[in-house]
Amino acid sequence: MPDGFVILPAAFAGDELAAGAWAQVQDCLASLRRADLECAFAVRSSALAEDSAEASFAGEFETVLNVRTDEEIHEAIRTVARSWASERAQAYSRAKA
Repeated sequence: MPDGFVILPAAFAGDELAAGAWAQVQDCLASLRRADLECAFAVRSSALAEDSAEASFAGEFETVLNVRTDEEIHEAIRTVARSWASERAQAYSRAKA
C-alpha cells in the first residue's frame, strides 16, 4: 500500500482547508517527497459516512489523480471537498434517504 495521510473534517472551514491544516499538509507532502522526489499523488475522499449497510457512495465523490505540485494538490483537495455538493452525490443521497 502506498504511503499517504488523512485530512480530517476538522481541518476544513467549509470547503477550504484552514491555514494551519494546509501547513500540516505541506509538511506531510515534504516528508513523502523525501522518499521519492518524482512522486505523484492521488487525492480522494474516504469519509466514514460514504459506505454503510444501506448505501455506498463509491464513485460519487471526485478523485484527482497524478497531482504533483503543492498548488495542484491544494486545488485537488478543494475539488474533492466540494464534490459532496455535486448533483451526482446529492441525487444519490436523496435516493437513499
